[in-house]
Formats: sequence, C-alpha cells, structure tokens
Amino acid sequence: MILTWLIFSLAQANTQTLKLCFKNLKEQNAIIQIAIHNSPETFLKEDKTPYRIQSFVYHPDEPCTDLEVPPGRYAIAFFHDENDNQKLDENFLGIPNEAFGFSKNPKITFGPPTFNDVVFETEDALNLELIFKRLL
Repeated sequence: MILTWLIFSLAQANTQTLKLCFKNLKEQNAIIQIAIHNSPETFLKEDKTPYRIQSFVYHPDEPCTDLEVPPGRYAIAFFHDENDNQKLDENFLGIPNEAFGFSKNPKITFGPPTFNDVVFETEDALNLELIFKRLL
C-alpha cells in the first residue's frame, strides 16, 4: 500500500499543468477535439496515435481547460467537432470544413504546419492561447 502511494506521488510530482484557452469560437457547448503529440512521427498522421487525445466542451464564458502532462516537448492540433464524429471534416480538396488550429497559432498557407512549426516546451509555455481558424 505504501509503495503504491509512493509511486502515485512521484508520478504526480513529475507532471505539469497546461492551461489551454481557446479563442475565436462563438458557439455554446461546442465540442473541441484536442490531439497532443510528443513526436513528429505521430503529428497529423491518421495511422498513428497521438500521445494523448482529449475532448473539451467549450463555453465562451469558460474557454479554458487544464491538462496534466510530463515535462517535455509537445505539439497540439485541435478542431471544433461540429457534428461530433471525432474527426476533422474536409471537402473534396482536403480543405477543413470545421474550425481548427494548432499550438503557436501558425499562419496557414498551403497545407498544415509541421511538428517543428508548432512544437513548444512545457517549461516555456504552460498557458497557451489557441486560436481557431476557418479556411472556408
């Protein structure tokens, strides 16, 4: 019993709280799907699993959520799941039909950003402002 408590306590001591605050979304009770990547090998790859997937119900008066993660390097991709199908819907050209965004809020030009464009260190960024974009 003491060993279990000690292991749990050490695991908790090695996490940090990321505060994610979402901007530029007007809908009430909007479902936001969040994918947290800790490797470029999983970033935006449909056949790879992110480090963590989280859903968040957004309210404009409570636009933030907290996530516990170990210290490290992460890239976040998120989208407003308008039809609650747990995937980013796209048109026939591959352009997203739903609002989306990434950590570090990169400018979107021709295609999505790379892992290196949006990666951050937890020691440098525990409070993140994440801005939704819409291409259509």
